[in-house]
Amino acid sequence: MVDSNVTAQVPLIPGLPDDLAIICLARVPSLSSLRGVCESWQSLLFHSRIFHSLRAALGFKPQLWLYVLLYEEGLKVSPSEISRCAFSWHAYDPIADRWHCLPPFPKSLDFQLTSPSFIGRLHSVQCASSQDKLFMVAGSRRKVCSPSRGGSPQVAQSLDPDSTDRQPLEPALECPLIFDTRTCTWTNGTPFRVPRKWCVCGTASGKLIVASGCGKDWDFSVSKLAEMYDPDKKTWITLEHLKSSKFSGEAISAVNCNGKLHMVSGKGVFWKVGVVYDPQTGRWTDMPRGMCNGWNGPCVAVDGNLFVLEDCTGKLKMYCQSEDNWNTVIREDMLKNMEQLTQAGPGKFCGIVRAPCSSTSHCQDVVQIVDIRDPATINVLRPPFGQIVTVQVLSRTWLS
Repeated sequence: MVDSNVTAQVPLIPGLPDDLAIICLARVPSLSSLRGVCESWQSLLFHSRIFHSLRAALGFKPQLWLYVLLYEEGLKVSPSEISRCAFSWHAYDPIADRWHCLPPFPKSLDFQLTSPSFIGRLHSVQCASSQDKLFMVAGSRRKVCSPSRGGSPQVAQSLDPDSTDRQPLEPALECPLIFDTRTCTWTNGTPFRVPRKWCVCGTASGKLIVASGCGKDWDFSVSKLAEMYDPDKKTWITLEHLKSSKFSGEAISAVNCNGKLHMVSGKGVFWKVGVVYDPQTGRWTDMPRGMCNGWNGPCVAVDGNLFVLEDCTGKLKMYCQSEDNWNTVIREDMLKNMEQLTQAGPGKFCGIVRAPCSSTSHCQDVVQIVDIRDPATINVLRPPFGQIVTVQVLSRTWLS
């Protein structure tokens, strides 16, 4: 049956029924090669669930979109105005070259991104993603004040760089907030046992792993705690505890490479700890010494290999397992100061490059998409507005 979302004034392929034409077109390897042929093929690409479901059944990987959390500076709204939250997710469709705004959060969110004691750095809003789910995991907010008589709780506004307000920060999320690309909806996950301002987080086999970090206050038991969330069963289970509490000092992204999660505490050379989590055994093992020592910047897994970026020099290094060392594969000035590296499809990764603190209003954060295949290329993508808080890559969603 032809998808009702696809309006075809002319046959998709002259002389063939559209049902058969869709079966033929679904076998074309590159979606970008279909876009410029005709409007009916564009409609098929952009709106047909049947077309993309058929491609998935044929073994093609899902189309990937880029998802960014944006902050609109200066937007002052009340907690009841959910649709006008200063934080919003936007998704970029690379085939259509178009940004889409995702549905609003189920409730108003507030994150504190800066504070006087954190000059020159941003408090993180930590997220992780599987193929079709985006998880918002941790972040900080100013402490919620007691409600006034007859009123609602008051929350200080986020991201005021000139503020001298030194209110203590508390975890911003009581539960994981989950966006499902298949249904284009947000849902609240099962509450955290310990909400965190920052932690280690990542995904493996479609499940969310949260470890270490800091709750409302630092706690030794939390610093070694590791848990896994199953979004289908909506349950948390406790994993084997970490041996070290050194992962509790900062926000850390666990890098999934070949099904195992890799994470390192700190960016320097000394006093670091690196571990690898294997979901098959449920065990944490020490990271090889060379891998840990050379892990001195943001890291990403591409095509089954680990890459680390020396963000101050622009050197991209690939880990060699047989030699237990890192070898430089690219050196490029445009790679300097990239952060939050994320795998972006075969041979590609992306990351954020922030506008200089002294920049004018015409400068803004950008996402750089790096194709490491020979010859290496770098494309710059600008968001529709505002400041980029975090970036994820997962399957396309279906917007009404």
